[in-house]
Amino acid sequence: MHGKKPSSLTSSSSQANATLIVRNTPWDAPPAKKRGMSQANIFLVMMSTFIIAMYEPTSPLRRYIKAHGGALGTQWTDKHGAKGITPFNLVRLGLATAKGCSIFHSPKVDHGWSLLTTSALTKIHRDIVRCLKDLPYGPYDAAVFLFGRERADALSEKEELKGRLLTKRNPTDNIGEPSNKRCRTT
Repeated sequence: MHGKKPSSLTSSSSQANATLIVRNTPWDAPPAKKRGMSQANIFLVMMSTFIIAMYEPTSPLRRYIKAHGGALGTQWTDKHGAKGITPFNLVRLGLATAKGCSIFHSPKVDHGWSLLTTSALTKIHRDIVRCLKDLPYGPYDAAVFLFGRERADALSEKEELKGRLLTKRNPTDNIGEPSNKRCRTT
């Protein structure tokens, strides 16, 4: 779902560089399958549940990961990998950080990637909520932060949110940074 490791990412790449590369990786449709669910709202619930389970230290998933050396395991990957319910997409959503090349193959918690601190996650939550309240363009700004400009523009073209199609600035430059009253910067 996320392709191969780009050549620009090397074993000596910084954590910030690795995270930036993952965040800028294009979103590709999952491979076509003949079986299983294909309703988007089901995947939204599954990904949300994954995020909550990853951030809850006592969740069964976190206990499993701790008992298995930081790995989700092949059973998880076989069942959920094609759906994109992966650490790679946590990083791509801005909800975790990549630590290097291994984020592209068999990443382990605290080796290939790590969760954000509680304060960083709280700041992002506060900023996204502020964006969602800043109508009509704030939801677009939140989508740019989470999914990137290309996906946010695609949602805007489908009229699922009101976009900023004529602007060249990045509306999410301030998400995760010290809070301003408004979501966008000018």
